[in-house]
Parts: sequence; structure tokens; C-alpha cells
Amino acid sequence: MVSVTLIRHGQATHNIVWDGAKNTKLTNEGLHQVAQIKGEYNLVICSPLLRTKQTLSMSKIRYTRVFISNLCRELMSGHPANYFEYEDIIVETNEMFRNRVKKFIEYVKEYGKNHKRIAVVSHHDFIHALSGYSLHNACQVTIDL
Repeated sequence: MVSVTLIRHGQATHNIVWDGAKNTKLTNEGLHQVAQIKGEYNLVICSPLLRTKQTLSMSKIRYTRVFISNLCRELMSGHPANYFEYEDIIVETNEMFRNRVKKFIEYVKEYGKNHKRIAVVSHHDFIHALSGYSLHNACQVTIDL
């Protein structure tokens, strides 16, 4: 069994205004929120979207190793904020999303054996699918996989 701390990104622009922007950044409030996040981890796995990378870089999280992974990015539901500027908006089916979450769990169980403290910086729908928890911005929960 592997314990993992799941961290949701801070408030991003799409969390307050749905303007159609892709790959949204943190708001000033989001930057303030993530400055309160701290912890020490051997490994951090982070979604590649801007708001999660900003959350990691602007937090007080200290880590030995970081891995950026598409496996823990947000559900590709058609909402523009969940896509890179260069990506077409292709909707991920529920089955595709569940399979991606399963792959992520398998990856963490295998790779995580070599790391005592693991954090994942990700998104609402991904964290909910992984854990059953519905986290607010910049909140965290620790689960066993």
C-alpha cells in the first residue's frame, strides 16, 4: 500500500469566470491560497497544466523529485480550461477517464514503492475519481492506494 497526498490546484481564472480560455492560470487569490500549502515529499507528481505547475512552484512544498504526468491531468470534458492552447478539444469518454485513473494508480503503486512521501498536484475531477473526495481549491487529503 502507498500513501499519497492529493493536492488540488489553487483558484484559477476558469473557477470564477468561464471565458473560454485554455490552460488557465491562477488568480491572485489562487496565488495567495497556494502560498499556504506546505509539506515535504520524496516525490511529487504534477499535472502538466499551468494552474497545477503554478500551484507547485508557488507553494511551500519541498521535494526531492518531481514528475510531470498527463495521467493526472483534469478530465478532458470539453471545458477549454482543461486543454493546452495547441490542443483540439476532444472529449474524453468516462471509460477513457476511468482507464487513465487506473493506469495512474498502477503507476503510483509500482513507482511509489521506492518513495516514502508522495504528493500529487492535480484537479477536482481527477482527485474525485481517484479518491471519492471533492476538494476545494488549494485543499489536500491523504489516501492509501
